[in-house]
Amino acid sequence: MVTQDLPQLQANQIYRLWAVAETAAAPTYCGQFRQNGEGVIRWTVPDAVCLRSPEQLLVTLDAPEDPITSAGPLVMQSQI
Repeated sequence: MVTQDLPQLQANQIYRLWAVAETAAAPTYCGQFRQNGEGVIRWTVPDAVCLRSPEQLLVTLDAPEDPITSAGPLVMQSQI
């Protein structure tokens, strides 16, 4: 995944990546990340659906302690 122009995060924030396998399917949690000083991100893919070609990818803004059963505000989404 390559992103650009995502705002730098506060200490109590994290970005989370979600994959939507097919239209109208619930998003699958794919991990969380923060940019380093150069704006680069790294994360480990926890679910195979995240490696397949999902219908859509979503990035949300969450707190690290938020449950992964629901997403915070949407900050970026791939085109369908």
